[in-house]
Amino acid sequence: MLATVSALVLVAIVVSALLAARAMRRESVRADASAQLAEHAAAELRRHSAELESRVEERTREVLSALTQRDELVSRLAALSVRDPLTGLHNRRFSNEELPSLIAGAERYQRPLSLAIADLDWFKNVNDNFSYSIGDEVLRRFANILTDGARRSDRVSRYGGEEFLIVMPETSVEDAVVLCQRVCDAVRDHPWEEVASGLKVTVSIGVADSLHHPGLVNLIAAADEAIHRAKTNGRDQVATTPPRVWAGLPGQQVG
Repeated sequence: MLATVSALVLVAIVVSALLAARAMRRESVRADASAQLAEHAAAELRRHSAELESRVEERTREVLSALTQRDELVSRLAALSVRDPLTGLHNRRFSNEELPSLIAGAERYQRPLSLAIADLDWFKNVNDNFSYSIGDEVLRRFANILTDGARRSDRVSRYGGEEFLIVMPETSVEDAVVLCQRVCDAVRDHPWEEVASGLKVTVSIGVADSLHHPGLVNLIAAADEAIHRAKTNGRDQVATTPPRVWAGLPGQQVG
């Protein structure tokens, strides 16, 4: 009887052990499966993260490129808005925006500043007798003459039509007249025959300074008055307001 009971207990122990082992194997399989799923999920997460990061980087590059292109376009448009397309010089808008601060600074510190208006003589006849394309070439060449004759600190702009503006900071009216006379000479002596047979071009220039004509309106008006005097006196010359005799131009009365 005792042996039978012992055998039954042993069988129960063995069965329990087998069942426990089987349960452990099941849990192990489940754990392995869970681990595989977790590893697979982690791999998928890493893959999606890498793809997302790549997309973000690509989109960031696209946005930066678009911003750069926009900034370049804005810069080009800004440059075009203050540049004359024919001559490449600054236009009237640029002059109107920059002149007030230049003149105000010169007047505040009592520094000389001269302004000249240069107007090509009989320019309408150039367009009428030769052609508008010849007139355009004359304007381009005149702009080059002005640029070549100007100093680094000078501002040269096309003010409208055949009228150009030369702003000369730190320049007395006497020195400005000398510079403008060189421009007159350069225009007269330029080989205009290269442009068209029989073509001759001269320029009249009126000069004024901010010390004697303070304020933008007064300065422009004085230079404009001077250029009318140059036109009245025969063109191809430099005039000032009021007329004076300047050192450096022996025997020449400007005006």
